[in-house]
Amino acid sequence: MKINILLVDDSEIIISGLKKMLSDIKNINRIETAGTLAEATELVNRGEINTVILDINLPDGNGLNFLKWIKTNHPAVVVMMLSNMASDFHRRAAEKRGADHFFDKSTEFDIVHTLLNAKDKGSDEES
Repeated sequence: MKINILLVDDSEIIISGLKKMLSDIKNINRIETAGTLAEATELVNRGEINTVILDINLPDGNGLNFLKWIKTNHPAVVVMMLSNMASDFHRRAAEKRGADHFFDKSTEFDIVHTLLNAKDKGSDEES
């Protein structure tokens, strides 16, 4: 299955870094970006996104609430939380709302690539 990713973060540096980091994964069909929850909602509602990489703090709301909305309305979408707010409280809150993964931007950023690349390799084996 091709991966259609939505990166939701208001930092152009983070978005740019993620795009560059993910560029070598063959199974990624496309990468969309959103700097606000309003933009992200519109993109997810189109039904083409199957993976969301989501920050907690966004200009128009809280990523944890958006995570809950995604899992309620689009339960098949894989959601990876990637945030500087990586306390146990935030990890548990994300887990409770259905996050598939939670990563600290400052120390676990590259795990996103490893995880998606493994997903890519797994789909090669299934082919």
